[in-house]
Amino acid sequence: MKKNGYVLILALIILSLCTAIITSVLNRSVSHRNFAKIFNERERTKLLALSGIEIAINQITFKKEEEEKKPNPNALLINLLPIINTWQTFNFEQEQGLEGKLQLYIACEQGKIDIGQLYDFAKKQYKQNPTDAKKLLQFLDEQLKKITQKSFFETFDKFIKNTKKPLFEITELAEIEGFKDLYNNLFFSPEQDQSIKLYDLFTVDNGNFGMNPWMLSNSLLNVLGRKNKPTDTAKNELVEKLKTVKLSGDLTKDWNQYLLPLHGIDWNTVNSDFKKIMNLNILPKTFSVFCIATIGSVSQKIFAILAQDNIAQGDQLALRIKRIYWI
Repeated sequence: MKKNGYVLILALIILSLCTAIITSVLNRSVSHRNFAKIFNERERTKLLALSGIEIAINQITFKKEEEEKKPNPNALLINLLPIINTWQTFNFEQEQGLEGKLQLYIACEQGKIDIGQLYDFAKKQYKQNPTDAKKLLQFLDEQLKKITQKSFFETFDKFIKNTKKPLFEITELAEIEGFKDLYNNLFFSPEQDQSIKLYDLFTVDNGNFGMNPWMLSNSLLNVLGRKNKPTDTAKNELVEKLKTVKLSGDLTKDWNQYLLPLHGIDWNTVNSDFKKIMNLNILPKTFSVFCIATIGSVSQKIFAILAQDNIAQGDQLALRIKRIYWI
């Protein structure tokens, strides 16, 4: 008697379907596990990046209590000089509950050019005091041409004359043709700080047509012709010297004695228009911090503007986050 084999065929079909379903479930499970791992690392990396801002605030904060115990007119400089315009790296081990790396770069906005303070929007003209802002921009134009091979002044001139109010954010420079190439050079990397970066050269948070000469940014110093960045040893030696010396308050005297080791530029070689906007009375009160956090294969970058809060909290002058950008 001849028997049909449909039962065997049906069984094989069912077995194949089961195999396909199980394989699909396993693939989805593996994909979900990988996604969950990446998502978890991304969220933890975000938190690590945000913690970099808190570290910066803690480092910048100047405690009045310490100043009262050990009066020193240079106390603010002693606190700030070791941490600004330099990369700091924090490595975390698994034993600490987190295996990753945090890098942060702090700069003072009073050491950058406030692009919105160069033009008098009421009078519709470039400011003339303490120097001719137009000449200052033309000098910058010549220096930046070395990077972009293009002029920004003409397009900036048209833009600023058609703008009715000061710039609110530095990102508004993206509308200007001559600045577009610089937008490929926004920030320093930990391996590079000898070039000129847009967010390290210009700001809208200085609040002055002038700069504190002690706080000058790396990009500005490179514009002014710095050849070599001073070593950390030279900076540390200067900080130790400031603990015992009294500055004269005369920039022409103090520069080559104290700022030359810090900036690597002789006062006699500084552009004359820039000399006029160096002002010791402009206090450092606004800062930027750029953080790079890495956990596993995930990296997060964050840029924040920190401004001095006028409200004292306990024994210290507080900083608040004015703006924050995820990069």
